[in-house]
Amino acid sequence: MTNRISHIKWKCRRGLRELDLLLREMISQHLEKFDSNQLDELEGVLKYDDQSLFDFIFKDEPLGNQSHELFILKYIKTYKKDLTLLNCLNQRGNECKTNQIKCL
Repeated sequence: MTNRISHIKWKCRRGLRELDLLLREMISQHLEKFDSNQLDELEGVLKYDDQSLFDFIFKDEPLGNQSHELFILKYIKTYKKDLTLLNCLNQRGNECKTNQIKCL
């Protein structure tokens, strides 16, 4: 299982900084607690290209797979509403002291 977790953590590193931050927060909160089915869902979600994920999370454009959309809504998109994280995304180069995310 640890190889699988390591592989998932690597796949969470994305080309879009916004997705990187959201996925990093999600895995720090949930990854170790996920069962095999949830890991399967996450791996399915991680197969989408960055733009498709970004468009679903930030623009509410459908992915076409309801189970993946529900997973994202439950575990990933919830962090979008965290104003601290959004402020961090909007203030690149500053440190977010409240949740220890360094914005680059």
